[in-house]
Amino acid sequence: MLDRAAGYVRREGRPHDLMRLELLEGKEIDRAAAARELIRFQNQDGGWAYGLEPDYTFNISTVSSSTQAIRLMMDLDLGEDPIFRETLGYISSMQRSDGAFDEDVGLYQYAIPVRLMPRRRETILAASVDAVTALLRAGCGDSREVQWGLSYLAADEQLDEDIWAQSLGRAAQGLLLFGAAWQPRKAEFARCQRLVMSWLDSQEPIATDLPVLTDVLHFTGAGRGTAMAEKAAERLRALQREDGGWAGPPRWHAADATVTVMRFLRAAAAEDAEGMGHGKH
Repeated sequence: MLDRAAGYVRREGRPHDLMRLELLEGKEIDRAAAARELIRFQNQDGGWAYGLEPDYTFNISTVSSSTQAIRLMMDLDLGEDPIFRETLGYISSMQRSDGAFDEDVGLYQYAIPVRLMPRRRETILAASVDAVTALLRAGCGDSREVQWGLSYLAADEQLDEDIWAQSLGRAAQGLLLFGAAWQPRKAEFARCQRLVMSWLDSQEPIATDLPVLTDVLHFTGAGRGTAMAEKAAERLRALQREDGGWAGPPRWHAADATVTVMRFLRAAAAEDAEGMGHGKH
């Protein structure tokens, strides 16, 4: 299974996907080369736009694309690189006075992907979730920006239905936000846990959101040895495509999603082996 997946990434992956695969396989990479590869997608304002996400072709920086850049840079151990700090600066600059994050006003003039700009309210909520998750990944959990953004999100009485109940991917992001960063919001974390399990137990088409869940479980460590992680691994094994890869959400390239799933399944297999070694059957 994982051999076929690695073959898919080698055929279809971009240079930084191949570098992530090499790291997963225990090989060394040239991190300076990884930074040079990624910087091709970065704008002068420090944000990221066309090319990094397959469904976005405009040159205006977005919080969404910049969030993906943070995730990839963390995978490539580029947290000390200038492009990483510039990206954090861009994301922070998009925070409003009420704690929410918004996309560039210029985007509202164009017909851009529906998932990025469905309605103004949903755009602001989505940008806020993306921005806070990016800052958390970057180790900024104690920052004013994160606490302020979380306060905005938690104060929204309709947030459960508008964000977390939309999809498995969004519920997974809720696990990251309220589980890893803000312990006083245990009710939100518990609700997101229930939503994730309901999606995993359903017959809904969740293939494209599973890589998001596996990435969150890896980052937070919240799923190790749990029914959630086991169910996600079960669904993933059944959903591997004939070409060896896995589908991702519209904002992810399939090779990116495949590397993320491989990392999760390798960890799951290692946990299984460790359990067997301790007499678990």
